[in-house]
Order: sequence, then C-alpha cells, then structure tokens
Amino acid sequence: MKTTVPIPARYYARLCDFMLQQGMPVSAWLERAGITPGQLHAPEATLPLAHVERLVHALLETTGRPDLALDLGRVIKLTSHNMVGYAMLSSPSVEYALGLIARFFQLIMPPFRMRTQRQDDHLLVSFEPVMPMSRACQLLHFEAIASATHWEVRELLQGQLPAYDLHLPFPEPRHIARYEELTGARCHFTHDARPLLYMRFPGEICLQAPSLADPTALHMAEARCRDMAHQIIRGGGMADWVRTMLRDAGDGMLTLTDLAGMLSLSPRTLDRH
Repeated sequence: MKTTVPIPARYYARLCDFMLQQGMPVSAWLERAGITPGQLHAPEATLPLAHVERLVHALLETTGRPDLALDLGRVIKLTSHNMVGYAMLSSPSVEYALGLIARFFQLIMPPFRMRTQRQDDHLLVSFEPVMPMSRACQLLHFEAIASATHWEVRELLQGQLPAYDLHLPFPEPRHIARYEELTGARCHFTHDARPLLYMRFPGEICLQAPSLADPTALHMAEARCRDMAHQIIRGGGMADWVRTMLRDAGDGMLTLTDLAGMLSLSPRTLDRH
C-alpha cells in the first residue's frame, strides 16, 4: 500500500482556532477543503500533503487572505511543538535550541528541511522544501515559518530580539506592510530560482540561555524526541519510511545523510536498515 509522510495537523488547528476568534468563515474553509474539524483537532492528528494542499487552496479561495500565514506564525508558540518545544526551552543556549529543532524538524513540518550554521559572527538559519508542492502551498508555509521563527527566537530571548536579516524567496507580497509587525527584521524579498528562506541573526544571540534552561529536563526531552522520530517509521519499517521520504521528496531533494540526521543516526547505521 502506498504511504505518505504524515504532517502534524496541530498547526492548522491553531489557524482554525485563530480564525474562529476573529469571526472568519472557518466552516466554509474546511468544507471547501473536505476536511472535518476532528481531522485537525484529534490528539496526535496528522494529514498527508495532499490534504494540506487542499487546506491551503481552500483558505485562499474562501478568505482571499494569504497574510493569514503571518498570523499563524504568531500564534505558534514553542510549546506548540510538543516535546521538541520543551527541549528547546530547556536548552543551554539559543544556538543549541535552534540546532535541536533543526535536527527534529521532521516532527514539526516534514515537507521542509531546517539547517543552522555559524557564519563568521552570525548564525544562519535556513529552510527549504524537500517535497514537491504547489507554489501557493509553498509560499504560505514559507511565510508561516518565517513568522513563527521570528516569534520563537524572540521568546527564547525573553523579548530581546536584536535586528537581523530575513531573506524571503518571493517578490514583495501585497500585504508587505504586515511585515513591519516582525520588529527588528530587515526583510529582503527576491525571486530566486532556489526556494530557500534564510534568517541571518547576529552571533550575540548564540550563547544566550533560555530562562528555563535545565540539563536534566533537556536530556529527558531529547530522548523523547528521538523516540518520537523513530516511532514515525516503526509502523511500516525503516526501509519503507526511507523509500517513502525519497519518493515524496523527488530526485535529489533528500539524501541518505539528510534522512539519517532526521533520526539522529549516522548514515552508515541507517544504510544497514
């Protein structure tokens, strides 16, 4: 039976809740997408990418509000990421927290890959899709990821986020004025052939510690994250999971090394499976 990589539904559930609070047409949106509220709000609910595509297109058709992606990013908190979020809050530094979420990003948003890298006196955080998707779906997720990362780093820094550069792989949107809400972000819109979103933070944030840093809690949370990553593939077996990821990603978008990193394994260990 053909399987697909499951995508957590909890983020779309948060968008649903936000829209309800704003009196927006949630029922019309979900009906047009052919999705029930239970499919979003059930504990540990997941969706295939095809259903996410339907949600995105129905959202744009029923609301005409692509800027809702920025609202979605803002309502996502570190604790929205479940155990990964708790591990981030327990991390010894902001750099460690961002590296941790990058390692376990398949538990957050598997159609995208996140990377962190020290670059001179800056910290580079980047995101790129690893699965084919429509342009509309890609853009909405890029905007949501940019917004969510801004507010999450700000949360880790207890509100003291310094100015940084945000590079977005699309032309200026009609709602460009809303990017002023991302205080401190110097936004650069480009029309690059490579769909890569990246954020260049000053290195001064790297060693700053979250207020809840706790090595014991971190050890326990990281262990749980590894277990959760492995549970994703236990149902059909590791070999089936690897084949599914490579198939869904398309030629060259993911390597064995990338997949091994997602599971906190070495490429050699994964290859044995």
